[in-house]
Amino acid sequence: MRSRTFRPLSPAAMAAAGALALSVLAPTAAEAATVAPGAPIRVQPLTPADDGMPVELDSGSCSQAFTGTILRADGTRAPILVTSGHCVTAMDDAFVPSDQVYVPKQDGNHAVGTREHYVLELPETGDLVGDFVGTATGADWATVTLNPGVSTSRTSESVDQFGTPSGDPVVLTGIRDYPDLAPGQFSVDNAGQTICKDGATSGRSCGVQLMRTRNSVFHTGVNYQGGDSGGINFDPVNGEVIGITTESYGPIGRAQPADVALQDAYGIPDGEVNQRFQLAESTERHDTDFRTLGQDQAATQAWLDQNTEPVEEPNFRAEFDQEVASAQADAARYSEQAGAQLATGDVAGVQATANEASAVANGYAETLPELAVEAALQDVLG
Repeated sequence: MRSRTFRPLSPAAMAAAGALALSVLAPTAAEAATVAPGAPIRVQPLTPADDGMPVELDSGSCSQAFTGTILRADGTRAPILVTSGHCVTAMDDAFVPSDQVYVPKQDGNHAVGTREHYVLELPETGDLVGDFVGTATGADWATVTLNPGVSTSRTSESVDQFGTPSGDPVVLTGIRDYPDLAPGQFSVDNAGQTICKDGATSGRSCGVQLMRTRNSVFHTGVNYQGGDSGGINFDPVNGEVIGITTESYGPIGRAQPADVALQDAYGIPDGEVNQRFQLAESTERHDTDFRTLGQDQAATQAWLDQNTEPVEEPNFRAEFDQEVASAQADAARYSEQAGAQLATGDVAGVQATANEASAVANGYAETLPELAVEAALQDVLG
């Protein structure tokens, strides 16, 4: 595989780029927007939990990428939100979301739209390497048709899980429309360029792009966290939307390119994304009434504490010590029993005792190593 060495921008250069972006792209209005880049979203289960947990706490948490108006192939226009496919569809049977998308407000979840198009490529062919590569370069995007009257904005900002505003607002300018790549093809035409994200868990962070494939922009330094998924990735120099927060592999992150998501969702030819899609006109700041992920996590724990029986954690060290003591006691007992039998000339009894002792010893040989490992891990990890 070909490689290319590049020099990342220095911290001073990245700071200067961010300052330039913010000086040029300043918000122009002060009304609150509920659908906007970096804001939080929730999806609720198709079938509510039967344990009585409030649906606001039994929800999937993600972030918003970008919003605007799409010109469909039939000539109609519609307001949409774009996010990750894995945010709005089932990853497994444990949580199957409905097709409604919500924003978390202090008085409950408010519906903002309906899931429209989505793709989540998770190949399961049995070929471990092939499946990993397919997942790491596969499509992961979704579009949501917004309800009438939902307030939108092109201003990107974020509040992290602790309620702390992260970074200054940046007004986005358009979609980065890359030249298309074929499946299996890659390009380093973006290597060394800056990339920033806003997310509802970790807020604003920036890094450096490495390379791209059709459905992936790889980068380092952005440091996605759970709940940032679906959020906005943008160029801090010119405000262009680069992509959608998807996943990370250690220090390497992956964003779904925004242009490909729109092209595939609405049949847009390469190079024509910005002719068919326009970001929201408004530059309103975000609603300040959103619940944070930290608030929801605290409320969930409080509900569990009040409504479920506490689960006693196993003490593997105590179990291991008890099992060792039992093994030692059994060994002493069988030894004493065999000695007494031997003293009376009971050869058959000695043989029976030996057989029984052997069976018991085999049982300890199976349980003690497993408990020893669990005890050692518990000693280290607590």
